[in-house]
Amino acid sequence: MFRALLLVVVACLQCTCQNPSEPSIGELLTNDDQLRFCSGGLELTYPDLDINSCLIVPKKFRQNITQKWGPPLVRLATADK
Repeated sequence: MFRALLLVVVACLQCTCQNPSEPSIGELLTNDDQLRFCSGGLELTYPDLDINSCLIVPKKFRQNITQKWGPPLVRLATADK
């Protein structure tokens, strides 16, 4: 019984920790980084990704951003329409 439980725990850890260094799409930057990089209300829109808050873009999107999608739609939230 203990071996079966241990096997389930290992399988769950393996499934959830395949890329432990990969940030999730909603992971925010540190407070220091937000103060330096995240001001002014700039919003970017790509085909599969809307960026309206300061976040770390996961690796799976980085290739699309640099090679497939082209330039984003850029909007400054404080600008007059």
